[in-house]
Amino acid sequence: MASRIQRPNLLPYRSAMEGAIPLEAMSRAYDRLDRITAATESATTKSLALLNEQKAQLAPGDERGRAFLDEQFGRLDAMSKQAAEENNVAGYARSIRKQINALATDPRFAQIQQNVKNLNEYDKRKAQLIANGYTTIGVGRTPEEFQSIDENGNPVQFNSYVAREPDYKKAHQSVFRNVGTDVLDSKQALAEFVYGPGGDPSAYPEGTTGDQVIRGYKAYMGTPEGRIEADQMARAKFGMPHDDITAEQKQEIAMLLSDRIFNDAIPLVNTPRAGAASLNARGKDKNAPTGVVLGGPAASMITDGDETTKDQVFQEFNDMVDDSDLDVYLQTTYGNAQDQVALKDGELIPMEDFNTGQKQIGKVVMSTAGYNQVNEKTGEVSTMPVIRVHYTEGTGNNKTSGFIERPANEADLDMMRGNMGATLAQINSVNTPQETRQGTLPMISHVFAPELGDVLFGQATEKEIAKAGLTVRKEPGTDGDIYRVFDTATGRPYGYGGEPFVSDDQGAVENFVGGIIMDRELAGR
Repeated sequence: MASRIQRPNLLPYRSAMEGAIPLEAMSRAYDRLDRITAATESATTKSLALLNEQKAQLAPGDERGRAFLDEQFGRLDAMSKQAAEENNVAGYARSIRKQINALATDPRFAQIQQNVKNLNEYDKRKAQLIANGYTTIGVGRTPEEFQSIDENGNPVQFNSYVAREPDYKKAHQSVFRNVGTDVLDSKQALAEFVYGPGGDPSAYPEGTTGDQVIRGYKAYMGTPEGRIEADQMARAKFGMPHDDITAEQKQEIAMLLSDRIFNDAIPLVNTPRAGAASLNARGKDKNAPTGVVLGGPAASMITDGDETTKDQVFQEFNDMVDDSDLDVYLQTTYGNAQDQVALKDGELIPMEDFNTGQKQIGKVVMSTAGYNQVNEKTGEVSTMPVIRVHYTEGTGNNKTSGFIERPANEADLDMMRGNMGATLAQINSVNTPQETRQGTLPMISHVFAPELGDVLFGQATEKEIAKAGLTVRKEPGTDGDIYRVFDTATGRPYGYGGEPFVSDDQGAVENFVGGIIMDRELAGR
């Protein structure tokens, strides 16, 4: 019997190569190489563009910085082109990334980037001063003189600044507002303060320390005007900025400046003074302006209606002079029975009973408190001075007295400032106790710099305070905001005694700004 022919069991065809090469794995490998190539090319392009951008913004005289950037650009560009020619960007990726990372962490490149920012601020400030009609002075190395890298290959910071030329005589005399009155009691006392023990600039006693000599110069160099003048003198005498001259040359400049300070201070010797120099004087002076008082009846708390803002203790301000310019101004402006408002829990409440004659306004006084007023259109905060309006109600045995507290109108501040000249002299008088003087500083800040409130209590991170010549910046800190103060003209940190002002206390900032404004206002009146 013939056997049955069975149908063959045919297997699907497989290429001989299919079993030797893992196609799926190879596909993933190619995708990975493509990603590496794309990422490397993107990083290279961005790095080369950044190098070109920084080079274009270098200071005109920065040849070392330019050479450094050219070298970095050439090395990265050459490696990138070689990788492209060999069609092997992925193979060069590690070397390219290593070079880019080395550039990113190079302190020379980091300093160049910061210098570019500083140069932009320098040019911006210069343009601003010129636009306002001022003659500008560059302090430190000019952009034409500056090198980002020194002769030893170390990074150099561009810390020069541009300013308007100061009134040097006024600046010399201002040194003595904060050093006490004793140094101006006689010409000999002045000489010993400026030149050291004995008052002889050519011969210091044996054992004299550095802190005992040229104290006037040291105090002056803590001001923007001092640094500007020293730089100008160094350029005139030695043809170089003050930072670049030798120690011996700096000593020569110090003595020349000491001479100028001494000569300009001679007219101040043994003369009545009501300015800040009187702060250290003892006792009362019948020839000095009348002192001021803080206090008043029923001291109350001022709240903004916001738990994040500290309540303030209301203190009335009394200039102890009947019908002073400030008294008359306040009474004329806010003593009207019409349109009165009262500050209650952060809200302004219209007081209609003043309009109906139920209440009769008495005296109107200033206070040390401030009210944070928000501009509905811009969202900016202005801290307005708060005033207290005293009133009576009823007649005869039924007559009672009271008061309301309200912010001053922002539109009235210019006129208010104009009527505070004599008041500022009284505040700074020897007849005003130190504690009282300190207590008035917030009021001065509110009157002369309401815009300070925008950086202290608003959303602004920086605010220029024109009356103080300062800029206040807000930075996030560990436990809240931190405030720093900078000289607007120079951009440098500002403080007392050579130490920059830094604080996390909003009240301390108000006090500091108020003190600076008072000194400037007194000096300018």
